[in-house]
Order: sequence, then C-alpha cells, then structure tokens
Amino acid sequence: MVTLNATQFIGAQELMGQINHSYETKRVGTRLESLDQMWSRKLEASKERGIHSSIMERGYQGEDIALHITPRWGDEPGHNVFVDDGHHRIAAGADVERTTGKSVMIPVKTFDQRKKV
Repeated sequence: MVTLNATQFIGAQELMGQINHSYETKRVGTRLESLDQMWSRKLEASKERGIHSSIMERGYQGEDIALHITPRWGDEPGHNVFVDDGHHRIAAGADVERTTGKSVMIPVKTFDQRKKV
C-alpha cells in the first residue's frame, strides 16, 4: 500500500538529511561513492548548469520533489528514503542555506510504501 501525503515544504538541508539512499551514486573503482560524495558531485553540476545561481537569486521555483519511503530489502531493519529526481536542486538549495543563512523551502510529496501494521 502506498500512502501519498499532501505537498509539504521542507528546508533543503533538512530534506538532504532525510535521504539515506540514492540510485544516483556512481561506482568509484569497485565501490559505490558515498552519499556525501554524490551530493558534492550534484552541487558542482548544479553550479555548472546555473541551478545554484537561480536558487540563490530567486529561491526554489521548481516542481514538487517526490520523496519515497520504502522498506529495506530482505530482512534489513529500517527503511530507505530517496528521491527519483531533484538531486541537483536539493544540493544547490542546501548549499544556499549553508552559505547564506537563507531558507530554501522545497515542495515535497511523500510516497510512503512501508507496510502499515
């Protein structure tokens, strides 16, 4: 069962902190890069693409970001929290918050796919 919550506005740094899994991590040799490495790569790309400067000047003006919460695979305890799209926007917004103290609120729709007991 999937529970879709109404759009909420979440600060970029808070949103980044909630994400504990990403399909956007790349292989570095025989290992996957860490989430911190992935976020650094996405931040640099956001600066190259003008996303960072746009958020710096006008705040977040994009569409809702879909946040997924799923059970972990197998018998692992806990859950995965990830986004399909929006990594560059989240990284840029979090950096703007960190470097300027401005709040960057991102519209988020949460798709909760954990089993309800």
